[in-house]
Parts: sequence; C-alpha cells; structure tokens
Amino acid sequence: MSAPERVALGTRLARAPATVGLFAICVAVFVLAERDGDTTKTDTLLAWGAAWRGQVWLGEWWRLISACFLHIGVGHLAWNLIAGFGWAEQAERRLGRARFLALYLVSGMVGAAASVLGHSVVSAGASGALFGCTGAQLAFDRADRGSWAEVIDHRVKDLMMIVVWFGFGAVGNFDNFAHAGGLLVGLSMGWWFVTPSRRALALAAAPLALIPISIAPAFTTNEFNRTDRIFEAEVNGRWKEALRLIDEQTASTGSTPYLLAARASALEGLSDDEALSALLANALASEWSTDLKVTQARMLSRRGDRDAGLTVLDQAIVDDPQHLNSRIEHAWAWLGRDTERTAADVDVIARLAPAADDVPLLRGWLALNADLLDEARDQLQRARPSNRHDDLAAAIDEIARLEPGLRTAHEGVRSVEFRVDGGPVLRPLE
Repeated sequence: MSAPERVALGTRLARAPATVGLFAICVAVFVLAERDGDTTKTDTLLAWGAAWRGQVWLGEWWRLISACFLHIGVGHLAWNLIAGFGWAEQAERRLGRARFLALYLVSGMVGAAASVLGHSVVSAGASGALFGCTGAQLAFDRADRGSWAEVIDHRVKDLMMIVVWFGFGAVGNFDNFAHAGGLLVGLSMGWWFVTPSRRALALAAAPLALIPISIAPAFTTNEFNRTDRIFEAEVNGRWKEALRLIDEQTASTGSTPYLLAARASALEGLSDDEALSALLANALASEWSTDLKVTQARMLSRRGDRDAGLTVLDQAIVDDPQHLNSRIEHAWAWLGRDTERTAADVDVIARLAPAADDVPLLRGWLALNADLLDEARDQLQRARPSNRHDDLAAAIDEIARLEPGLRTAHEGVRSVEFRVDGGPVLRPLE
C-alpha cells in the first residue's frame, strides 16, 4: 500500500483560511496582552477577557467569547495552535467556512460556560473550541463508517490525544470542564451536520443551554458562590460590600483562614488600622495564612517599619511564591522615593526570581536616576516589551535628548520628572 500523500504546509494553510484567521487572532491577542502585562498572571488575564464566574455572573457574559482567544503563557498558546491545527483544518474542509465558524465559536462558548459552572478558576484558551473540532471529526467518522468500533480503529491517534489532554487536565492546570463542554458540542453538532433530522437538531441544541445557565443572574445570590463574590468585591474596591459578604459567610460556615484574610484586606482597604491591628493581634496561629501575612507586611510598611514589613513579606513569599508579586509592586511603589531601599528590594527579587522582567526595568530606572544612561539602556535591552518597558525607553530618549544642553541649562531648570506607577523619579539637571 502506498504511503499517504504529504501535503505542504502552505497548501494546508490555504485550504483552511478560517482556521488561519482564528489562530491569527489568538496570536494577536496574546502579543497585545503580553505587551500590557504578563499572561500568566490573573490581573492581565482578567483585563484581557478571561472567563471567571466572579465576573461572568456580574453580567460580563462576553467573557465566554473573549476567553476563547486568550492564552495563559506562550506554552499554552503554542500547544493549542500546533496540536489543534490538524483538528480545525479537517473540520473546516469538511464543513465549509460558515458551518466551521459556527462549530468553533459555539464549542468555545459552551466550553467556557462549562468552566464557569464547574469550578471557580480564571480560564482562557482555545481548547474548548478545538475539542469541538475533534468531536465533530468523531461524529463524521461515525456517520461515514457506521459503527463506533470502526471509528476507534481509524482515529486511534486522535483518541489518544484526547486521553492525554484530559490526563494533563486531571493532574495539572488544564480546564477539563471546558474540554468536556467543547467535545460534547462537537459530537452533537457534527452529528447534526452530517445526519440532519429533528432528533439530531435537538441533540445539538441541548449543550447550548449551558450558556444562558452560566450567565444567569440568579447564581450571584446563592451561597454557593459567596466566596467568589467576596473576591470580586475586594478586587473592585467595594470594601463595605466585601465585609457584609464575609459576615454572612462567617455566620454560615464559621471563620476560616480565607475569610480572616479577606476581612483583613477589607479593613486595610477602608483604612481602619485600629480594627486591622486588633484582628492581627487576636489571630490564632492556625489562622495565619499567607494572604494575612502579606496584609500585615503592608500595614507595617505604612507605619514606617519597612524592615519588619519586608521580613514578614519574605516569609510569605517562602510560604507561597505567588506573593513575589507583592514584593515587586512594593519595589515599584518606592522607586524614586528611596533609591537605596528600592535597590535592596530589587536584589531580593533578583535572588527569588532571576528571570522576572521587573528586575532589569527597576535597575534601568535606578541607573537613569543615577545619571548612568548607558547602564539604563543595557538594562532596557534585557527586558521584554511591555508598558513599563516603553515608559523606560521614553524616559531614556528624553534624557538623551536633553543631555547636550545640560551644561548651558537655565538656572531655573532643576529637574525632569517621570512618574512610574508607584511614584516619581527625579533626575537632577545640575
């Protein structure tokens, strides 16, 4: 038997323009989101449309669509595009552009809806839509070959890939709710496309019910998701509402380390240091979560005891590395106010996370503040593109432009001021 004909990649891309277009959108969204922040961090993901029930249940239903085009890091994007291209290409060639787009988008939306209903996580990625494509392929084969046994014999590699994908989801951070939702849509819609009937249509329509259920406002009043509502209220600075919800949850379930940390955060947001100090003083050893330590560190820093605050924060980072972000934001906040402290913070960050982009950017600002333009440029080249990268580049260009005239500057010109997130950076022009 002759070997199957190999088709050049260019030919395959030309045969699937809708697939190429959808994947191009994914790449473009990823590049823009990375320039704005870090797609492995929750704040960037939520800002760029990831699906999370705390936001969807507040009326942001559009996240069920936008999440399908956003990815969590470059590895996630590469895996989906490389592994999923074959599935999407085959589905497009079988269905045509219009029906393929319907399959892809509906599978992605139902997958996101299943994720919202299934668990409280920030979810993003095209895998729900791609599982819809492979589910459709299985339905096509079932219609063509007449039995599932024949489908299994013919689709061994695809079935193994599905098992591997679900396996990664079971032990890692893949979203199996989204995978299952997309696969269900693909099977049912694919079957309806190739064997149209009222029964097949009803089967294809059934999974779509997950979409309105997942965005129903009634869910926002249930005790089931009160902790999500606490988190959402605090993220958006509605501290009094957060305290009310914390009181309700505490009355229902009793106090927990999470609720105590959330209460401390809300009291901090309300600037009620007296109540916050009392809470911290009375907290039991078993109630001291990493979040509570971070709140204590911030309170100590506000009171002027920065060394004690940083000691507590370092311990929190050891307990939970995600709180390195708090240390990084602390360094940005003190940049320009206390260069010695900022430099010490940056050294700590560099030890804990040598690859963090904030390290060269912070060092670049410190160099600029010390009149070391070449060092600032060198640090800039070490960082990836981002808004902070662009701010530093603009400041370097401005200083370089002013440099030739410093010796003849008017006496009244004392400094150029650049504001970077947490505070001003002042560079003397004398």
